[in-house]
Amino acid sequence: MIDNETKLKIYMLIVSRYKQSISEKEQKSITEIRERCSPYNDFIKKLKERLVGEVVNYSYEQDFLHAVERILEYSRSIKNFELLIQFWMNFEEIDEIKAANTLDKGNIDRCIVACLL
Repeated sequence: MIDNETKLKIYMLIVSRYKQSISEKEQKSITEIRERCSPYNDFIKKLKERLVGEVVNYSYEQDFLHAVERILEYSRSIKNFELLIQFWMNFEEIDEIKAANTLDKGNIDRCIVACLL
């Protein structure tokens, strides 16, 4: 069995070799990116409930600031990364790994806030 450092080098070699193919397959249009952000998205609904669920009968006028504070706290827990390849993560992956590229992180933040409006 090989050690983790050697595995990482092998994975880096694979990604480097196929980065163009990966980037081509990962391209998304503005419409596709927008479609990911829906207040009807099951994960976004569950995340909203997890973040602001203690607020009973949510009212935009009374609870929005508190809800945004909770969302910012959640957002700060997600680490940013940048890769040499274009790579999109779904919201569940971001939540599980607690890391995302700038676009994915911005997209999840935007979706959660949109659910509050």
